[in-house]
Amino acid sequence: MAAINRLTAAAVKGANGPAVLNDGGGLRLRVAANGSKKWLFRAAVNGRTHDIGLGSTRDVTLAEAREQAPQSCARSPRLAVIR
Repeated sequence: MAAINRLTAAAVKGANGPAVLNDGGGLRLRVAANGSKKWLFRAAVNGRTHDIGLGSTRDVTLAEAREQAPQSCARSPRLAVIR
């Protein structure tokens, strides 16, 4: 079973890019080379993976992203979480 909630608020704030950091349960933080950070939720539809944007770290905290990620999957019954 994949670990969930691997990231901390301090790790998010200090993350340098380019990088993709996994929190678990399909939640990821993409850090661009210029330092911008955005939350992504990775899910699958019919076997194809899709990244669903949840917002920038300026607008969405780690706790909010963790709350929004499963809700994104619940809104569409065809989505399946990629762990």
